[in-house]
Amino acid sequence: MNREKQTRVPRQEESLQKWYIQEQELPEALKKEFHIVSCLSWQEEQSVYLLEDKAGRRSVIKRAEEKRKEVLRKEAECLKRIPFSFLPAFLSWQEEDGAGWLQREYIPGDTLWELVERNGPLEAEKAGEILCRLCGIAGQLHRCDPPIIHRDFKPQNIVLTPEGNLFLIDLGTVRAYREGAAHDTQFMGTRQTAAPEQYGYRQTDCRTDIYALGVIYLYLLTGSMELQRPENLSGVPEGCRRIIEKCTRMEPEERYASAEELERAVRETTGGAAEGDAKHAQRRKRKWLLPVLFVAALALLGISGICYYREMPYQFHSELVEEAVRRQLGRTDGQAITKEELAGIESLRICGDYILTENEQHQQHSASHSVDGTEISGSGNISDLTDLVYMKNLRTLVLDRQEITDISPLAALPLESVSLCRNPVTDISALSGMDTLRELYLEETGVQSLEDMAEMTSLRVLRIGNEQPVDLTPVAELPLEELCMVMVAEDSTEILQKLPLKRLRFHSWSMELEEAVGQMTDLEELTIYGYQYDTLLSLLSLTDLRTLDLYGGRLQSVEGIEALAKLTFLGINNTPVQDISPLAALEQLTWLGLDNTEITDFSVLTELKNLQWVRCDEVQRPQIEDMADTLPFTLESVPVTEE
Repeated sequence: MNREKQTRVPRQEESLQKWYIQEQELPEALKKEFHIVSCLSWQEEQSVYLLEDKAGRRSVIKRAEEKRKEVLRKEAECLKRIPFSFLPAFLSWQEEDGAGWLQREYIPGDTLWELVERNGPLEAEKAGEILCRLCGIAGQLHRCDPPIIHRDFKPQNIVLTPEGNLFLIDLGTVRAYREGAAHDTQFMGTRQTAAPEQYGYRQTDCRTDIYALGVIYLYLLTGSMELQRPENLSGVPEGCRRIIEKCTRMEPEERYASAEELERAVRETTGGAAEGDAKHAQRRKRKWLLPVLFVAALALLGISGICYYREMPYQFHSELVEEAVRRQLGRTDGQAITKEELAGIESLRICGDYILTENEQHQQHSASHSVDGTEISGSGNISDLTDLVYMKNLRTLVLDRQEITDISPLAALPLESVSLCRNPVTDISALSGMDTLRELYLEETGVQSLEDMAEMTSLRVLRIGNEQPVDLTPVAELPLEELCMVMVAEDSTEILQKLPLKRLRFHSWSMELEEAVGQMTDLEELTIYGYQYDTLLSLLSLTDLRTLDLYGGRLQSVEGIEALAKLTFLGINNTPVQDISPLAALEQLTWLGLDNTEITDFSVLTELKNLQWVRCDEVQRPQIEDMADTLPFTLESVPVTEE
């Protein structure tokens, strides 16, 4: 039965299908959204199922028992990390009761095995064109650093889609080539297509896949993969026979050295080279199969009608994501969007149900979110991130105030900035090891640990809203420049001091933090919610500060603040401060927040020549306005906070 497509099973198999489906339960994380449509294959230690969600969208899930789980996990990692269009997209990885579950994109179509078994061998030209496309796929894998060896190219693992594309649907046998290794650690592959070296006498390399491609070529031309039967080659054209024989020689040194060399030989044999280099290059830029080949395949299947080559419209999983993409692409409702176009999306920013434009500034400040100064109070309904799998060039992602719990679709993306504030997500392991990530915003989430951040080697900005003391050990070696959290574990204050931080924000203050922060003299920005001291004495050593925000808490005096002469931003909102005359020494101050304080004399404000913006409360505003007919700064007022 086709591994990618639900087909009518013989009557004697119908009862087995029902048994497979009834006996198998999906992981808890998938039960609510998906149900099993059919069993695509079943073995004692591994099985494959076709899933469907409530909207009728299909995907494939593989289940592996404990003995095979690590092989399946390796396949999941390959789908996440290898960004090639001939592979199905990774959707999720689950572990439950000792078993592993890999969910991936559903690829409709027929395997090469089904195509030949149903309609017989192909003509030499059609078989050669398919093999050339497979050489292109193998070549891309082999050109990776280190080279990726598939080790199980076979007709059953290659799907031809209705659009004429070729997909590899099984990566369970892939390995990276290791220079200097004597042999592989274990046999992986299929007997009929496995090269001799796969049985252990030497290490596999790119020429191992060349062997398998030769066997596939034989199968496309004859319907058989038995190399040892002379009659299988007797009817093969002479040039094709020589190619198969060279591909499948015992010693790898005697085979074609690369997939590119094999492709050239096939094109020369089937007449493709005569068309010239220009047409050759043009063909390589196309999708995996030519329209002519696709029409021929339809003819073999007995399907008539006019066909043309195009990528099918994409069906979105999230209406809000779809609307954001349509705005970026300038598409109205009803206009088709393809996966190829999704690959061009580099930024997606949604806060609640508000879709940000390219020029709008998004700010997340404590529990509030704003866009260009306007507060966003609503929530969005995004919970499924499947659409993002196809945004293979996505760099910036803001999905704040949503319903997201599973972020596994993000695992293979080249993300540089991610904001998931105010989401119920608790597991961010999908981002673990993402060395492109520079900014991560997780305020008001359920993330409790920094363990998954240890290998985010480019991370510069981290904001996390954990209510528990945070252990900084996992991020001790990261190049963090900005850190925001509620509180830090007492035994992590030494790590805090050693981080190369420029910006620091805490929602809770302690004696241990006071001592540690007082020695972080490279800080340029410091925000403390609930500062617990009457004076600024513990902070006056931070002479490089440009921003000091002390919202709430016990601060009563700003005496000595002249030591912080570089300040341009000062917030002392919601504190019992009464006298602000020492601020006269802050010649670079441009922004001042003093609402809900006990200040009665505001005359110093007129002495601050660079002051541009003052935030006060509604009681203070008339007193400030009475100081001059025209104030040299903008005055913003907010309601008085009730005690």
